[in-house]
Amino acid sequence: MYTTRPLSLYKNAPEAISLPPEGPNSGYLVLQDEESTPTCCFGLCKNPSIKDLPFPQNKLLTIEYHVHSDQGGYHTYDKVYLIPVVNQPLSSNRYYAIKADGKRKGEAYASSKEEDMGTCCFFFPRVRDVKPRPFDPDDIYQQFEFSTKNTCTNSKMLVAQSIAPDGHPPRFLRRHGWEMSGQTPKNFIMGEAHGLDFALRAHLPDFSFPLSQESSNSVVVGKWYCPFMFIKEGTEKDQVQISVFYEMTLEQRWERFYTTQNSCGQANRAINIDVVVPTEMVRIGGNEAMQVEQNDATGVVWFKTIDGNKGAEAEVGLSKLIVERMVWEEERGGWVKGKEKQVRVVKEEEYGGMGTSYGCYVMVESFVLRRNDGSLVLTYDFRHTHQLRGNWEPLCLYKSHPDLLSVPPEGPGSGYLILEDADDVGYITTWSGKKTREPIKDLPFPQNKLLTVEYTSGEDNYVDEAAFIPFVDQLLSSNRYYVIVAKDDDKKAYTSGKKEEEKPKPYCFCGSGIYIPDKPPKTLDSYDIDQQFEIFKRTGESFSARSVDPDRKWYGPFMFVREGTQKEQMERTMFYKLTLEQRWERISACKNGDVGGNTVALTVVVPTEVVRISWTEAIPERDEAKTKNEMGLQVKIGLSLVIIERMTWEQERVGWVHGNEKQVMVARMEKYQGGDSWQKFGCYMLVEQFVLKRLDRSLVLTYDFNHTNRIRCKWE
Repeated sequence: MYTTRPLSLYKNAPEAISLPPEGPNSGYLVLQDEESTPTCCFGLCKNPSIKDLPFPQNKLLTIEYHVHSDQGGYHTYDKVYLIPVVNQPLSSNRYYAIKADGKRKGEAYASSKEEDMGTCCFFFPRVRDVKPRPFDPDDIYQQFEFSTKNTCTNSKMLVAQSIAPDGHPPRFLRRHGWEMSGQTPKNFIMGEAHGLDFALRAHLPDFSFPLSQESSNSVVVGKWYCPFMFIKEGTEKDQVQISVFYEMTLEQRWERFYTTQNSCGQANRAINIDVVVPTEMVRIGGNEAMQVEQNDATGVVWFKTIDGNKGAEAEVGLSKLIVERMVWEEERGGWVKGKEKQVRVVKEEEYGGMGTSYGCYVMVESFVLRRNDGSLVLTYDFRHTHQLRGNWEPLCLYKSHPDLLSVPPEGPGSGYLILEDADDVGYITTWSGKKTREPIKDLPFPQNKLLTVEYTSGEDNYVDEAAFIPFVDQLLSSNRYYVIVAKDDDKKAYTSGKKEEEKPKPYCFCGSGIYIPDKPPKTLDSYDIDQQFEIFKRTGESFSARSVDPDRKWYGPFMFVREGTQKEQMERTMFYKLTLEQRWERISACKNGDVGGNTVALTVVVPTEVVRISWTEAIPERDEAKTKNEMGLQVKIGLSLVIIERMTWEQERVGWVHGNEKQVMVARMEKYQGGDSWQKFGCYMLVEQFVLKRLDRSLVLTYDFNHTNRIRCKWE
């Protein structure tokens, strides 16, 4: 686990290079910053040459050598990552050399031994390079010491030698006169990582949160980087393509492990807590994992998880150096491992009064490992059972604290469930009628109760049982719910009908009318807008509901759209119809023969917005888009800024991200978990498309918003 330091620090304070790393199994990564970047052409251009130590790690390094010959010579180029040797100060100038291209990309260069020596055509001894091999931090033949020498022209020359006494570096490092330059690849996004913040860690997270939350908000109290060689997921080649450095953060939170309540009518009594709490827990991609191998021959600790939905396994390996460092950080913070990784917590608390709930929380410190693109790899939880806190609050939380309805969910893909403490089945009354039980009188609706919706039409009384589940990624104050059919064994979701499906229906005394037939319930799809309903509180004890966007369409007067003259527009269409449509669109595909394994490494640059005029891609320019028709003539369509802002607002409120320069790099590593072999792989992205049409239904323009945060993969 490495911390970072700017290269300018060592230029301005050379003595800092001799400082030892902070703690065991750690080191320093040097980041070339603006101040330390060399320039040329009187400071107008950046010079990629690297001529001195220490070497930067946020650069892909190229070692160039000029081979002289009678024909004029040629140049050789070797791309390499130079990572400081762990547990060494930077002044040691010791580095691991990782191959950055070719078949053995991601493997470590190693020195040849005396026994690897061969002979040339005149029987002179000759050093034969050994091939790069899997990384081993304890292998001294994979460690090289660099230094500089003065040439006859008083310039500096970089040289390398093996740490092993009988070692010979590979040829591209062994020969004298090579030069080094650096470039910044796209997957080298590295920030500052200063290790542990002691003051922030000692402060502990804020404890003023409602008991309905299973945990407090997480607080980052430390940050490090781990080179990919210390992490095992897929092949080294795939790892280098996706993430050369992994980000490791230490996060603190309060997590509930015990809860109870004293309902109204109960006398005060003591709470006796007797709970066995696991002191360690590992999750891979959010799923609980177990350690399957303590330490294999290469010094890797392996963790494996089982996906309960698909029965698929995922595994990640951590170098023993990382695991040992995490345990060391926790033990110096007071953590106790416990017998068989668990501790029995015995505690007694007095109730805070009748009609109150109690929760007991333990301090959890989590090491969170993420790839360079921010995607989660693994979390390693350490529960500090010596740090416990209790929390009391009234049962009717949202009645006593209505402002909490506007607290956003904790992170993407989450939401809140309301737990009602009453024993009765709740009733929602939407019309008049006799009620034999106490009805539910207000929002939000509870999720631990089966709700009965009762309404009356004429002399008929209708009763339906349903479960109301709050929208994911929405505030409770939005009053938006999925409505699940309770009597259906498949537990499908109610779906809105469309105005386009309305039909004539004879009424008893009023001739004929119009009605919209109910759609049959469907399997719940959180992305299906027709399965989303907003509930409104009416007068008294009744409610009403509407589809969140029953038609998914809007109308705009011609003044907000520009095509031709206004006179021509008025003659053709006074209003334009704008609809919002969803689809899954493939962004990448491959066949098994193209990959040669069960892991697919995906790196795709996806535009976040695409505009088309009559199905031909257009170029947005300020407030208009233009393209060319089949005859080569330029076609322009203008949209009012009001329309564009509204479309963007609609997208951003459901998670769409604009991206840098209207594009986002999608980097993923997908592993096939099926029993049989696979033939085809496809990766799909959710696209929401605004379609602008004239009233005669002729197409004007489409505006696509690509949701790179919603991606699904399929295997065949």
